[in-house]
Amino acid sequence: MGFLINSFIEFPVAGFFFEDDFSSDNWTDIGSNIGVAGGVLAGVYIRNGNNASWIDMTGSSLSDTEWVARFQYNVKTVTASGTNFSFFGVSDANGNTGAVNGRDGLGIEILLDGGAPSFKMNHPNAQGWNDNTTTMSSTPSVAIYYVQWQRISSTSYTINLYSDSGFSTLIESKNATIDSGIVSLRYLVDQSLNAGSSGATIAIDIDDIQIKDGTSTF
Repeated sequence: MGFLINSFIEFPVAGFFFEDDFSSDNWTDIGSNIGVAGGVLAGVYIRNGNNASWIDMTGSSLSDTEWVARFQYNVKTVTASGTNFSFFGVSDANGNTGAVNGRDGLGIEILLDGGAPSFKMNHPNAQGWNDNTTTMSSTPSVAIYYVQWQRISSTSYTINLYSDSGFSTLIESKNATIDSGIVSLRYLVDQSLNAGSSGATIAIDIDDIQIKDGTSTF
């Protein structure tokens, strides 16, 4: 049996810092394009102001040196025309802070920039989500990915992409050297770009997130 934090999120005693299967909605939404629906965190990322969904995971921050997270990342729509971004990550600022505004964070992005879409590793240090990134080799397509984030040290961050729910068939592993000043990561934020407008469309469902703190392995 687990125990309750904040009276509504159940955390098992197995050592997870945070987990959510989105069977209930404990997130705060800004706008109407991103939020919990149908048992997933569903996002349609449109550049028309700040649209976001966020949660204060436990009321305290992750380790500044070592943690690991896993989740399902279902890319449902990704068009190659126009410019657009999607952002999902952990941050020291909640979703009220727009994507182009300053924050510390670590996350994953899909970038559409008029050509083939790309996966980006976000690692802003008092920057917008897209101001400090590392490009991955894989090209996003309409598919279900299984993502693992690892903060290995204060200056090292890895994203692994898998094709299976067992996290055994690796598509790509990419490491980024990050600023040690990326600290106090307390919020999970799913967010679109709050600048400009574009006809490019991204839609992603996120599910079954689990985060362990104080370790970089599951």
